Amino acid sequence: MSKIILITAGAKRIGKELVEHLRKQGHRVLFTYNSTKSEDIDSYQLDLADAKEIEKFWSNLNTKIDVLINNAACFEKDDATSTTINSFQKHMAINLEAPILMTQKFLEQENNGLIINMLDKWADSYPEKFLSYTLSKNGLEAFTCYLNQNYTTQIKAFGIKLGFTLYNEKFPLKFFNDKKSLYPSSVEQLIGLIDIIISSDKISPGVIDL
Repeated sequence: MSKIILITAGAKRIGKELVEHLRKQGHRVLFTYNSTKSEDIDSYQLDLADAKEIEKFWSNLNTKIDVLINNAACFEKDDATSTTINSFQKHMAINLEAPILMTQKFLEQENNGLIINMLDKWADSYPEKFLSYTLSKNGLEAFTCYLNQNYTTQIKAFGIKLGFTLYNEKFPLKFFNDKKSLYPSSVEQLIGLIDIIISSDKISPGVIDL
């Protein structure tokens, strides 16, 4: 059955791959973007670090969403000695607060839909140079578990723990390849899992290690 799906950060990388695939499956896919501009008719500019913009976005959205995929992420280096209030707040705003606010608005629709939160297997190892990112992603995992303990009659919440999937210029290529061997994931695996989550009632909600 065709769904109406909303994906945050759908203009590039994994988000773009998901948008293109899910549309081929017959779903209507809306997506947000921030700095990567899109002329797509179903794209919306949205700064997820701004709670007022999130409120305005949902107020102007005249479409009922069946599936919300919280894909957007802030991913910058900091550690216990270098992190700042601005760095910490930016990661928390985009990686944790925004998914919470998006979920609040999704719940207001009362449509028994699906929420998929993109998590990170690497964050389980508490990587030294990514303190704020690690804390925010682990917080999002905890929020996913919270939803499944308290809102099972309203939604099904899934957390997908990805490994190193697409090369990111923030890393040296050798570092990326070394870590990918330890934390492997592929876009094809992710797409396959999301197809199952969307199409099947038999898969139990929760956190899935891809």
